[in-house]
Amino acid sequence: MVEIKIEKMAYGGHGLGYYQGKVVFVPRSAPGDTVGIRVIKSKKSYDLAELIEVLSPSVYRTIPPCPYYSSCGGCQLQHILYTEQLKIKTRQVIESLEKIGVYQEPPVQEMLSSPQPFGYRNKAAYHCTLTEGPGLIIGFVGWEKDKIIDIDHCLLQTPSSNQILRRLKSILQSFVRAYHQHSPHPSLFRYLVIRHSITTDDLMAILVLDRAEFRGKEDLIKSLEELKGPVTSLLFNINPRLDHSLLGPDYQYLWGERYLKEKIGGLTFLISPDAFFQVNTLQTEKLLSLVRNYARLKRDEAMLDIYSGVGTIALSLARDSNEVYGVDISRTATLDAINNAQYNGLKNCSFRTGKAEKILLKLFARGIRPDLAILDPPRSGCHPQVIEGIKRMKINRLLYISCNPTTLARDLKLLRGAGYILESLQPIDMFPQTYHIESLACLTRA
Repeated sequence: MVEIKIEKMAYGGHGLGYYQGKVVFVPRSAPGDTVGIRVIKSKKSYDLAELIEVLSPSVYRTIPPCPYYSSCGGCQLQHILYTEQLKIKTRQVIESLEKIGVYQEPPVQEMLSSPQPFGYRNKAAYHCTLTEGPGLIIGFVGWEKDKIIDIDHCLLQTPSSNQILRRLKSILQSFVRAYHQHSPHPSLFRYLVIRHSITTDDLMAILVLDRAEFRGKEDLIKSLEELKGPVTSLLFNINPRLDHSLLGPDYQYLWGERYLKEKIGGLTFLISPDAFFQVNTLQTEKLLSLVRNYARLKRDEAMLDIYSGVGTIALSLARDSNEVYGVDISRTATLDAINNAQYNGLKNCSFRTGKAEKILLKLFARGIRPDLAILDPPRSGCHPQVIEGIKRMKINRLLYISCNPTTLARDLKLLRGAGYILESLQPIDMFPQTYHIESLACLTRA
């Protein structure tokens, strides 16, 4: 064991210190801690260590309220005071823009806090695996990624979601003991997904199975019927693939609607089981309000929503603009966006499925020149040709929504090279207790 001082938090949730001049990353440490560590992995430019002992705790350290925190990998920052989490994340955004984006004094605002640091998530995806004893454990991948941590509640989920988790877990464990305890298959159940709308109280549960037909199926369905009422939609999803994909292409609907309803900004969104939707509903309201304020749309202007998903942002701005175009690679999300436009009576929206960089070329060829573009890419950021397409269209205003400050900084550097000026960047804490960071960057064409 060696002793080091934790200087700051690195993006990813590890504390950063130095030993003999080399960077050392220490999980579950806090800035200001003096800790005893053991190096478990050594790379050329850094070491990864395990925390052995907190010798002198930081003033920012607190007791994590979650009983699973020491082993579960779902959260990374519960041991740090929430007010300090906000400051840490703001600094990480600034550092990313300075180091990767090569910005001097980037215009980054203070992180907007979440009104609910716990109980804010509207979606959970649990792993299922067979084991001795209960027969089936349901939980999250552990901190060391070597096993599934069995849990019966998650403090980031809503109380209703946790209640259904416990009831479903009891039913599934009884079923496994009766029918599949000694099955030659690794596990009939692969994942359990629970989605809960805090605005409508709809709750959708999805059992992901490795095959459509199995011994005791009718008995399982009968047992699950006791959940009718609290669970408004129950589905089986069939995913026989051997990769790490969460959902397969086929569904069996047991009861309820095929969509989850969520109400935001005066609109109702119908969300398919596999469609992306922001996990923090209250913070999404705040994000959409900021987007509307920064967009400064006029009734004769057109806007383009790249990576549009189920149309959350596009439809929220449709009433302020003349024409709205949405692009997403997911066919399911595009169909949801079209349904959502019709459901809310919005007739000035059109959505297309395909790779964003290719759809932009087609829109350009049609002579479409939006006044505003929204970018809300996945964690990997924008394809470079998307930025080229924006430059070719000469779009005057851009709003870039990011869940990864490193790829955001990379793309902002490319956009600056394409002639865009970063006016402001507002971080929003969409994911309290975790290292993830949401940001809204506002840019104009020079």
